Amino acid sequence: GWCYCEVSLAMLAKRRGERVLALTAAAASEAESASVLVQRCVATRTPPVTPASFAAKISGMSFSHPRDDMPLVEALYAAGFSERLAQVTKLDYTNLRWGDAEAEAVAAVLSSGAATSLKSLDLGANAISDKGANALTASLEGAPALSFLNLLGNRAIGEAAAAKLREACNERGIKVYV
Repeated sequence: GWCYCEVSLAMLAKRRGERVLALTAAAASEAESASVLVQRCVATRTPPVTPASFAAKISGMSFSHPRDDMPLVEALYAAGFSERLAQVTKLDYTNLRWGDAEAEAVAAVLSSGAATSLKSLDLGANAISDKGANALTASLEGAPALSFLNLLGNRAIGEAAAAKLREACNERGIKVYV
């Protein structure tokens, strides 16, 4: 549970090119170079999750002292989530091979109202379809400062979903590429 909290907090708002290392993947021998070790331990980028989704996920995890640790970990994540997302102005999730589930997770974060300063959201070159685009369309009100949204390169988004997203963005003054 604690490790999941640490990784989830680290993944909240990484800049493009920044890495999170999952050292549990390390089984390094002395002969292994540092660059090979880093390459093996780079964690797959996951979307941010709302505190409610986080709490649901950790409910099935192991803790040394579940009665004390679980509420503490939930509170730490909720505080980190609120603090970090209130400050972030740009989220770049380009070319991560994300699909609808990840787009829906991002939409849930936007809908939570935590990303009050977010100006730019880039989800280009992923595998998002109509389902993910529709979730994002429905979540736009939760990001009042959003002025740029990129979904170019998500070839599975159909014209109807794209038109709906364009209309919602135009109503809010958001420059959108889809």
